[in-house]
Amino acid sequence: MKQMVERVAYKEHECDLLQRKLMKKLLEQAETMKVASFFLWMKVVQELAGLSDESERLANRVRMTLEVK
Repeated sequence: MKQMVERVAYKEHECDLLQRKLMKKLLEQAETMKVASFFLWMKVVQELAGLSDESERLANRVRMTLEVK
């Protein structure tokens, strides 16, 4: 289980790196996009980042729960 939690943490870190790259590309294209599309994509990226963060928190809770028992 500990290895699985570590993998989740690593994957979350990879997601953070991809999020930064994606945001950079999105900002580079901002002037060529419609405002509504730009904000929609910003929201999509933010929501995906939130899911990634939440999965890491959940994995840590599982680990902590198993360590207590």
